[in-house]
Amino acid sequence: MGELTYPPVFTNTLTEEFDYPKGDKNVYCTYEGDGGIPLLNFLRKFAFALRFDGIKLLLAKYLTPKSRIMFRRQITHRVLRIAPFLRYDADPYIVISKEGKLFWLWDAYTISSRFPYSERFAFQGDTINYIRNSVKVLIDAYNGGVKFFVFDTKDPIIRTWSNIFPSLFFPKAEFPTDLLQHLRYPEDLLSLQARVYATYHMTDPNVFYNKEDLWSIAQEVYIERTQPMLPYYVIVKLDKEIEFIQMIPFNPVGKNNLIAWLAGRCDGEFYGTLLAYKFPYVEPLYLQATESRMPELKKVIVASGDRLVWADNFSGAIHNLITEYRAPVTKREEVGIEEVGIHDLIGAALMHFNRYKELVGEGKFKEAGDELYKLEATLKRAAKQRK
Repeated sequence: MGELTYPPVFTNTLTEEFDYPKGDKNVYCTYEGDGGIPLLNFLRKFAFALRFDGIKLLLAKYLTPKSRIMFRRQITHRVLRIAPFLRYDADPYIVISKEGKLFWLWDAYTISSRFPYSERFAFQGDTINYIRNSVKVLIDAYNGGVKFFVFDTKDPIIRTWSNIFPSLFFPKAEFPTDLLQHLRYPEDLLSLQARVYATYHMTDPNVFYNKEDLWSIAQEVYIERTQPMLPYYVIVKLDKEIEFIQMIPFNPVGKNNLIAWLAGRCDGEFYGTLLAYKFPYVEPLYLQATESRMPELKKVIVASGDRLVWADNFSGAIHNLITEYRAPVTKREEVGIEEVGIHDLIGAALMHFNRYKELVGEGKFKEAGDELYKLEATLKRAAKQRK
């Protein structure tokens, strides 16, 4: 069973079955699974002859009573034939079990357009305002067996379908434990959630009403065309552990600088949870000559709160941001500590930013986020001194 296996095949026949080439010879095998339908008698042969290749099947001499016919081997056709009332992710993926068997995993959704007081979004040709990734479909690539496992028992729609077809759906507890580690966050679901989060990350009612902090999916150039980025899988270090996640970045609307990214986590107890990282607004400004297409960095723009400054490099921009009003080094006798000078704070801010870049380059986003928090705290201390 696969994504490109369309025609029917016959197994356990008198003809050897090709397995793979070996040098100038071929290696043959015999199918040992229980997939397909046995051609036990003439009536079955006649029925399948009408369905597929006509009189050729009736006259074939290589068939025996133990022969089987396997059809609908394309997994999309196979699954949709069984449960057409569910929606499916655009990208099924194949995994290997601890016994070395191959299985296809496919995420299935329940959807509705009638959920009260909920905004509608386009999804797979429909307009919906409710979606749940309630079902995981497991397809045996060798035998063709298909099982539907319910992973979200709180979804009322899948509970209804389970009551209608009680023998079709299996509980999550019966899902093979060794395959749980292969589950991925669904791509179509994260894409839809990112479109929603681009607006609904704003929690201040006034900011939300005026759409003052509206985001958009980051753009990429693909075959000389600019298009929104699709979610992609990466391995990163989060919470001191290396994780496999799916992520998608955001830009502020009308701008090309990174403002945040949203990740769907795939591992262990964190599977199915979302994680958002927000970045400060630091944007480089480049100039590009007409003849020589090499871009040249001219300015670095830094914003903090309602202040926006720029300089020839990052350290200069940070200096301009926090030294508009200089304050001398003083002693705060009431608490018994000495305030750090503005220039020391500039150095500390630059150190945290450089460390942040190193950690991002190493894929350690959790530690990089910690450095951003330290950078923010340093800038706030500097802001207090300028008053």
